[in-house]
Amino acid sequence: MTFTSNNANCTIASTTLTAAPAGGCTVTATKAADTNYNQATATVAVTTSLNAQTITLRLQLRPPPLAVRNHTPTATATSGLTVAFTIAPGSASVCSISTGIISFLTAGTCTIQANQAGNGNYSAAPQITQTVTVTGGVNLNALSAFSRKTHGPAGPFDLLIDDAQSIGGAVTVEPRAIGTGHTIVFTFSGTVSATGSATTPVGSAAVSAGTASNEVIVTLTGVPDAQRATVSLSGVNGTTSKSVSLGFLIGDVNNSRNVTQTDVSSVKARSGQPANASNFLMDLNATGVIGSADIAATKARISRSLP
Repeated sequence: MTFTSNNANCTIASTTLTAAPAGGCTVTATKAADTNYNQATATVAVTTSLNAQTITLRLQLRPPPLAVRNHTPTATATSGLTVAFTIAPGSASVCSISTGIISFLTAGTCTIQANQAGNGNYSAAPQITQTVTVTGGVNLNALSAFSRKTHGPAGPFDLLIDDAQSIGGAVTVEPRAIGTGHTIVFTFSGTVSATGSATTPVGSAAVSAGTASNEVIVTLTGVPDAQRATVSLSGVNGTTSKSVSLGFLIGDVNNSRNVTQTDVSSVKARSGQPANASNFLMDLNATGVIGSADIAATKARISRSLP
């Protein structure tokens, strides 16, 4: 927060204003923009007479947000009664309500209705409304990222990516073959209305909406085996970004970042099993059944490792 005066009647040092014995000035408080808020300003008039004054400036500003996701409506009830909030008809596609918190699903205007219940002493209060408008997209929190592949009739299985790892660290390894592409699924705290764009230093990346409303899918093609890559997603709902680093090494089913005899033994031990939630990583070719082709693919890559 910064403070400025419009004339020499007042001097300002940090948050201390010194005013001349007589006269006046206008003080402007400015809160700079940041990643969550636009710039905001407010003004206050200072008038003095006879004696000089020293004032500590304590203006507080609540800047307009770039985009709002949650809003807590307020209403005062007659003593002993309660107020219930509901979403007005026509606003359900924009916002929802749960335990008194309004969550915006997309940009737009949400009308909130407050209803005071009656009892033996009071009648129900007339309905009042509060309107909140969100522009520029809804802020989301990035939650997690998965590597997803569909294993034939067994369906899709997701490998959770450790998003705390840097590109050179102990990254999560996707051991399954690329097939038509590696599918990286990003999940968010609310409905995605704009998928944004993605980049990766290896191969190419294409962005699409996920099967769930809070997902964004990045499909990677042209990624060679035994590679590390960072997948960066930006501009989700206009403002949210998320990056994850992972490795691609066919046959590294034990996530050691090396293919060893232990990986071969792990795949062999499950030969003939249909893919399920506990063994799907051994189904390297994602056919839905772990078989000889998966064992051979692992054997062929013994001693290969991530750079």
